[in-house]
Amino acid sequence: MLGDWVAAWRDGRHKPLPLFADASWTWTDKQSASAVTTGWCSQPWSEGCDPVHRMMFGTDPVNDSFMDLASRLLGPLREAVS
Repeated sequence: MLGDWVAAWRDGRHKPLPLFADASWTWTDKQSASAVTTGWCSQPWSEGCDPVHRMMFGTDPVNDSFMDLASRLLGPLREAVS
């Protein structure tokens, strides 16, 4: 697991990574793009309501890179607490 986190850190030094606390955790729980998109900007303090997040990642964060990062980095943590 540490190797995946180090690789993500290295990638993140060159480009913004689509890894978000709430949206990524939701993905590991539900594996549902619609659940992530619904929560993305559902409240004024949601991650998708942040102008910087919207500028970099748009109105729908769910893509292959997002799903891969969330699954690789947070998936094992979700399994450990379930």
